[in-house]
This record gives sequence, structure tokens and C-alpha cells, in this order.
Amino acid sequence: MKVWVGFSADHSAKLRIVGEFKNLEQAQQAEDKLKYLIRNFRDIEPDIESLSGVKKEEIKRKLVDICEDFDIYGLWIQDAAQFPFFGEDDIEREDNTITIETDELEIQALIKVLLHYGAKIEVYSKHDYP
Repeated sequence: MKVWVGFSADHSAKLRIVGEFKNLEQAQQAEDKLKYLIRNFRDIEPDIESLSGVKKEEIKRKLVDICEDFDIYGLWIQDAAQFPFFGEDDIEREDNTITIETDELEIQALIKVLLHYGAKIEVYSKHDYP
């Protein structure tokens, strides 16, 4: 018989991101775009640096096309690599407020999209503020 001894700790961020918009239309647009980006980058390799040059170029082209369609600028390939860590169900909208709960610390891509649509953003740890 073998006995394994292990130790574990919860190192997750447990963040809540709240984006408040001036109107419902802005909140709906931000929600739609975030979910679209999550769907479209769901299957990419999060470790961008390990990808071949050709694969990186494909991801960059896809990102540029989407950003041009949405008139969003400032998203980089590293931002696209964050989207596989989120699900569409992580994004909840109630009226003109979007709430995202995540264990990830890499949230710049989400913040960029929320800011693009005019959100006032609050980010806090659910460890300290449940």
C-alpha cells in the first residue's frame, strides 16, 4: 500500500469585475462583444510564445479582423490568449451593469473591452469583499 501526502492551498484570485455603463445600449454592446471574443478565441493556445510564426500570424489576422469589425483598437495577441480562460457564462448583465467573476488575474482584455464601451469599472477580491 502507498500513502500519498500532499498539501494544497487556494491560490485563485477570486475577482469580481463590475462595469457600470451610462445606458443599456452600451452594456449590451460590451456583453455581446465580450461573448463573441470568448467564442472566437476559445480554442487558441494560451501560451502564445510556444506557437509557430504561422499560427501567431493567423491569430493576429483574426484579431485584427474582429477589432476592425467592432471598431475596437488596442487588443494585442497576448490579450487574445486570455479569452480561453473565460466562458460566456462568466459574464452576467443586469440592466446597464456587467459583472464578471473569475479566478484569473490576467484580465486586461476584459477591461479593455469594457472601457471601450464606456464602463466605469470596479475590480475587487471576493476573498476580502464577499
